[in-house]
Amino acid sequence: MKKVILLLSVVALLATTGAFISSCDDDDNPFNCTQLALDYSSAASTYITDDSNANCLALKDAIEDYLDSDCPALTDALRATLQDELEALPCY
Repeated sequence: MKKVILLLSVVALLATTGAFISSCDDDDNPFNCTQLALDYSSAASTYITDDSNANCLALKDAIEDYLDSDCPALTDALRATLQDELEALPCY
C-alpha cells in the first residue's frame, strides 16, 4: 500500500511541477526545480522497484532536497504529503 501512495505522490508531483516549469527560472531560483522533481521521481521509481536500504536513502535525500527548495510547485499540500512520505520511509 505504501508503494501505491508513493507512486501517486510521484504522479502528483510531476503533474504539479509541469504546471510551474515556466515560472521556475534558474536565474531567479537557486534550485533547479525541474531537476529536483526529476531526481525525486527517479528515486521514487527506483525505490518502488527495489526497496533496498540504499534506494530508500536515495529517496530520502531526494525528498529532503525538494522540501528544502523554494520551488513554486511545492504547495502546502504537496509539502505535507512529502513530509509524511519522508517520515514513513524505513531507512536506517
